[in-house]
Amino acid sequence: MARDRTHRHPRTSGRPDGHLRTGKYPPTVYYLALGDSLSTGGGSTPGHSYVDDIYAQLSQNIPGLVLENLGCGGDSTTRMIHGGLCKSYTTGNQLADGELFLRSHPSQVAFMSIDVGGDDIVGCTLSGTVNPTCVANALAAVQTNMPIILSGLRAAGGSVPIVGMNYYDPILAAWYSGAWFHGPASETTARASLPVLRSLNSDLAAIYGQYGARVANVQGPFQSGDWKLTGSFLGTTLPQNVANICNWTQMCIANPTIHTNDFGHSLIAAAYEKVLRVPASVSGNPPTASIGVPYSFQFNVGGYPSVMVSKAGKLPQGLTLSKSGLLSGAPTRSGTFPVIVKASDSAGSATDATQVLVSS
Repeated sequence: MARDRTHRHPRTSGRPDGHLRTGKYPPTVYYLALGDSLSTGGGSTPGHSYVDDIYAQLSQNIPGLVLENLGCGGDSTTRMIHGGLCKSYTTGNQLADGELFLRSHPSQVAFMSIDVGGDDIVGCTLSGTVNPTCVANALAAVQTNMPIILSGLRAAGGSVPIVGMNYYDPILAAWYSGAWFHGPASETTARASLPVLRSLNSDLAAIYGQYGARVANVQGPFQSGDWKLTGSFLGTTLPQNVANICNWTQMCIANPTIHTNDFGHSLIAAAYEKVLRVPASVSGNPPTASIGVPYSFQFNVGGYPSVMVSKAGKLPQGLTLSKSGLLSGAPTRSGTFPVIVKASDSAGSATDATQVLVSS
C-alpha cells in the first residue's frame, strides 16, 4: 500500500462577525499519526480510518488542530526504523520523518498516535499453521525495535502525549475460513493464534509503559478471548471472538486482508479516545468593549477529554466568563481590567494573562 501523508486543515465555526468574536484564528497545533496500514486507512472507506475518526473527535476539543499522517502501509517495527516500502519520506523512513516533524514543530504537536508491531507477526500464519520460529523472531524484533522507536520519539518530542495500541487477532478467522492461507478452515490455527496475540500485546504494553505512552485497548472490544458460541456471521453460529473478526474486518471474505472495516476502525478510534489525554491550553486577545453594548468573545480553549475555564482577577462589571471560555455580557463601567484566564483538565493546566479594555 502506498504511503498516505494526509494534511487536514483546522475546523473553525466560521469567521467572527457582529458582536460574536473569537481570538482571531487559533494557533495551529498538530495531531501526528504514525503506523502501519491501519493508520493509512486500510479497509476503511475514504475519511473513515481510525486516524480520521480521532481527528474528527479531537478537532471539536482542540482549536486549530491539523492532522499530519506519516503512516506507511506494511511497516513493521523494522521498516519503521529503516524504511523500505514507502519511498517518499524525506529521511528515508517513517521514524526519522516523525522525529524531524517533532523537532521542526516544537510545542506545536498536541499528541501522537502510533500502531506498529502487527506486520511483524501476521506473516507467521501464512502456511496455515502458527510457525513458532517465525513468532519467536517477530517478538524479538518487536522487543528490540520498539524501544528504539519510542526513545527516538521521546527525544524529539519531549513530553508530547503518545498513545499506542494493542492488536485484535485477525487469524481467529481461520475458524470460519482458510482463505487467508489458501487452505481449509482450521479451528486449531484459530486457537493457536491467540497466545501469540497475547504475547505481542503484552510486550507492546510493557514497552509503551516504559516510555510514558498510554495504550489503547483494541483487543478489548474485539473480545479476542471469548470462545462462547454467541456470535454469528452470514447465518453461521461462531465463537464470539471469531464472529467479531468476521464482521468487523476483511478476513472472512473471498480475498481477505487483515484490515478492519469502517466499524472496526471506529472501535479502534474509540479505544484511543478512551485513554488519550491532551493538556489544556488557552489563548486569546479580547477586543475592546463598549459600555452598554452587548459583547461576546470566545477564548481559544483546547484539551482532551474535557476542559474547565476559570479566572483570576476582576472582570468589568456586566461581563462574565463561562466554564467554556466565553466572555460575554454588556459592560457597565469603563477602564482596563487585567485578568488571568486558566484552562484545566486531567492532563494539566495553562494560563493566559490578558486584559479587557472597556471604552466609554
